[in-house]
Amino acid sequence: MHNKRLAFTMVELITACVILTGIAVFLVNTKMANQTAEREAARVLEWINKLTQTTNRTHQAFYFDFGEDNVKMKWSNSGTGTSWDKTLQATSGCKYALNKKGTGDLMYKTTQVFSPWCSFKITGTDESIYYIIFHSGRVRISPDPPKSEEEN
Repeated sequence: MHNKRLAFTMVELITACVILTGIAVFLVNTKMANQTAEREAARVLEWINKLTQTTNRTHQAFYFDFGEDNVKMKWSNSGTGTSWDKTLQATSGCKYALNKKGTGDLMYKTTQVFSPWCSFKITGTDESIYYIIFHSGRVRISPDPPKSEEEN
């Protein structure tokens, strides 16, 4: 009599599944942990575009406050308290830095203009850098810093 095995034993099958699951979790976490500045800039830009669309519809201006790990927004008619109306938290590990000309808060006016002109540097967890550039009524992302004071 020959003892031929036609299948894996239950222990072998479970061991293989655990190993494959561990490898999959490791790969997913590694990819998720490596947040690039480009993806983060696109996420912040999308959030800002939604706010500007609301402003254009409702004719309400808003102010920004930029922290190292968040962006806060306040409608201009929501009072003078210290609470903010909306906050966008940075993706884990990403850092923000504001570079602006002039004084005062960055504001999006009902005339569809950002004031003062500024740029916003985003550093990803992989040390990549992207910029959000506010210029007049436009906001865009770029891998390069603003070249001139008119762009900044």
